[in-house]
Amino acid sequence: SQEVFNDVNRDQVFQTGTTADVSVGLNFNTDFSNTFLSFSRTDQEGVIRGNSDYKRNTVRLNNTINLLDNLDFRVNSSWTGTFSNRVQSGSNLAGLYLGYLRTAPDFDNTDYDGNYFSDADAAPQPAQRTYRNQIGNAGGINVGPIYNNPGWTINRQTNDTRVNRFIVSPEVNWGVVEGLTATIRYGIDYYGDARQTFFPVNSAGDFGRGGYFRDDISERTQNFFAFVTGNYDLGGRIGLNFNAGYNLFDNRFNRTTGSVNNFFINDPEKFVFENATAPNQDIEQFQSQTRKHGVFGVFNFDYDDILFLELTGRGERTSTIPDELFFFPSASLGYKIIDEPGDDLSFAKLRVSYGQIGIEPPLYVNQDIFLAATSGAEGWGQFYDGANYGGTFRRGSIQGNPDLTIETVSEFEVGGDFRFLANRLTLGATYYDRTTTDAILPIEVPASTGYSQIYANAAEISNSGIEIDAGYRVYSSEDFQARVYANFTRNRNIVERLPDVSRYILNGFTSTSSAVVEDAPFAAIYGGRYLREDLDDDGMQDEGAPLILDELGFPQVASDQGVIGDPNPDWQGGLGAEFNYKGATLSFLFETFQGNDMWAGTYGVLHFFGIHPNTANTATPEQPIPNINGDVYDAGETFRGNIANFGGGPVALDEAYYTSLGGGFGPVGEQFVFDGSWTRLREVTLGYTFRGQVLETLGLTGATIGVTGRNLIFWSDFPDIDPDLNLTGSSKGRGLDYFTNPTTRSYILNLNLGF
Repeated sequence: SQEVFNDVNRDQVFQTGTTADVSVGLNFNTDFSNTFLSFSRTDQEGVIRGNSDYKRNTVRLNNTINLLDNLDFRVNSSWTGTFSNRVQSGSNLAGLYLGYLRTAPDFDNTDYDGNYFSDADAAPQPAQRTYRNQIGNAGGINVGPIYNNPGWTINRQTNDTRVNRFIVSPEVNWGVVEGLTATIRYGIDYYGDARQTFFPVNSAGDFGRGGYFRDDISERTQNFFAFVTGNYDLGGRIGLNFNAGYNLFDNRFNRTTGSVNNFFINDPEKFVFENATAPNQDIEQFQSQTRKHGVFGVFNFDYDDILFLELTGRGERTSTIPDELFFFPSASLGYKIIDEPGDDLSFAKLRVSYGQIGIEPPLYVNQDIFLAATSGAEGWGQFYDGANYGGTFRRGSIQGNPDLTIETVSEFEVGGDFRFLANRLTLGATYYDRTTTDAILPIEVPASTGYSQIYANAAEISNSGIEIDAGYRVYSSEDFQARVYANFTRNRNIVERLPDVSRYILNGFTSTSSAVVEDAPFAAIYGGRYLREDLDDDGMQDEGAPLILDELGFPQVASDQGVIGDPNPDWQGGLGAEFNYKGATLSFLFETFQGNDMWAGTYGVLHFFGIHPNTANTATPEQPIPNINGDVYDAGETFRGNIANFGGGPVALDEAYYTSLGGGFGPVGEQFVFDGSWTRLREVTLGYTFRGQVLETLGLTGATIGVTGRNLIFWSDFPDIDPDLNLTGSSKGRGLDYFTNPTTRSYILNLNLGF
C-alpha cells in the first residue's frame, strides 16, 4: 500500500478551537457611595484535541464611600479561579510535536493503544502503539516508544493547573487643605497554584514505567503606599504638581515539589507519591522573602503652559542587597513651540529626558547555600537514603558572589510631537539611547572550583533607535469619519562588553542557541557553522565568504561555533485605518517585522528523518556525481534526494547527507537560519452601535455588536510555519523554532448590552 495518512494524523491532533466569554456588571450609586459588582466567565477549548481546555471565573467588587466632604474610602477586590490543561510540546520525547511530525506519512497514528507480545504464546501486555519502536522488542523486553504517539499525549497524559487568586486594595484619601491630598493605600495579591503532570506507564522518554509530578505554589505580595499629592500656583505664571511618599514592598513565595517515577501499580487514577519505591520518590521545598523600602518624589513644573519640567527620584533599599542604598533619578524637559489652529503647523512640542532604573539580582545568589541531598550509588551497589541517617546536605552548585550589585539601565531620549493642517495630521518622533551596565548573568566557572555557575555583573549592552507614529484624519463630518495611522520602529543593540566569557546561552540547545556574545547583537543565534575562507575572529560570520570545500565538493565544518544569525529586526511597523458611519465602524491593522533571522529547527530535523517533502524528491544527474560518503551516482541514474552545487561542482544530497552534515542533528546550524521577516493582516473589526429609537424599543441604554478577525493573512518566506513564535515563549532568548505550537487564526463575535 502507498496510502498516506497526513490528513488523518493532522485531524487527530488539530481542531477548530472555541472560546466563550460572558460577563455581567452592575453599578449602583447613592448620595455618598458608588458600588460596582461584576462576574465574568471564560470557557475555552483549544485547537489541540484532547486535554487542552481552559476555564476562568472572575468576580470583582469595587466600592467607594464618601465619609466626609474631604475624606473618602475605596476598596477594589477580585477573585479569579482558573483551570487549564496544557498539552506538552516542544523538545519533549513525551510531548506532542516530536511524535506527530516525525511520524512517516504511511503510518496511521489514530490507534495509539495497543498490546505487546513477547512471543506468539505470551499473554498480551498493554503498550503504546507508535511509529518508532512500535513493537519495542529489545531481547524480548518491551522497551517502550522513542516518541509518544500524539494521541497518547493528548488523551492519556494530563498536565493541569488550578489557580485561585485574590486581590484586595483598600485606599483612604484625605483632602488636607485645598490643593493638598494625603493618600494611604494598601494592596495584597495572593494566589495558590496547584500543578500536576501525569505520565501513564508506557509513555516515551524517561516515563516507560510512569511518572507523576506535583507543584504546590503560593505567593503573597503586599504593597503599602503613603504619599501626598499637591497642586499649587507659585506665581509668576509658574505651576507645580507633585507626588511624594513612602513605599513598602513585601513578597513571600513558597513552592513544594514532589515527583515519583517507576510505578508499582499501572493505574492512571493513582496520583499518589507512594506508588513507587523510596529511591524513585523525591520532594523539594523552596521558600523566599523579598522586601524593599523606598521613598519617591515626582515634581512637575510648568511655565505659562509653554515650558514643562519634571524631576523624579526614588531611593530604595532591598533585602536582595541589604548593605546598599540605591537612588534612581530622572528628568524631562518639554517646550511647546506653538499651539494654534492653522492650515500648516498647528502644534509643536519638543521634549528631552534622561532616567535610570535598577534591576536587582535573584535571591540568595550573593552567598553560598546548602541543599538537602540524598546519596546514591550511581548505579553500583546499594542506594542510601540520607533520611535514615539523620539527613544529609550538600553545598549548592552556584557560587555565591558577595560583590554582586544591581543591573543599571540608563536612557536618554529626545523627541517631538507635531500637528499639521488644523490638527488633521499628527506626527510623533522619538530617538532613544539606552545603556545597560553591570548586566547580571549566570556565568560558567571551572568544575575544579566545585561549582558550576556564578552570578556576576558581567555585561554591558547598548540599545539605540527611533520610534515614529503618525495619524491623518482623512474626512470628518457629523455622519462619517475616516482616519489612517501608522508607526515605525528601528532598534539597534550590541553587547559592548562580556569580558572573559566566550558566550552565555540564554535559551536553546548546545548545538544552536540564543546567546549573549561580545560585539554581537543581544540574543544572537549561536551555533555550528561552515568553514569559510575569512571567518571573522570575533565570531561574526560573513555569509558571502567562499566556503572551504572537501575533495568531494561538500562544505566543511568550522572548528568553533559562532554567531550565525540576528533575531532582532531591522525595523518593524504597522499601518491601520478606522471608518465610522452612523454607528457602523470598520477598522483594520497590518503589521510587519522585517530583517530578522530565525533558526528553523523543526525544518532541519524533519530533513534528518526523511519526513520533509524536500527529501521525497527524486533527481537524475547528467554526469557522475558523488554523495557525501564518496559513493557515485552515474549519469542518468535516478536517486531519492536533490542535486546541489556548493561551489565545487554538483553533488548528491541523499539520505547519507541529510542524516549527517545536512540534517537537523548535524554539526552545522547555519544552514537552517532563514530570513524570519513577515507581514500580516493582524486584525479586522466590523461593529455597529445601536442608537435612538432602536434602544428605546428594546428597553436598553446601550447596545453594540461586532465581529473581529485576527491573524487573517500573513506573508513570509520562512519555511513551513508562521515565524511569529518562539521556542521559549516570551523569554530573553529569541529566534528559535523547534517543534513549537503554531500560531492561530481567530474569529470573534461580541455583543454588549446596557440596561
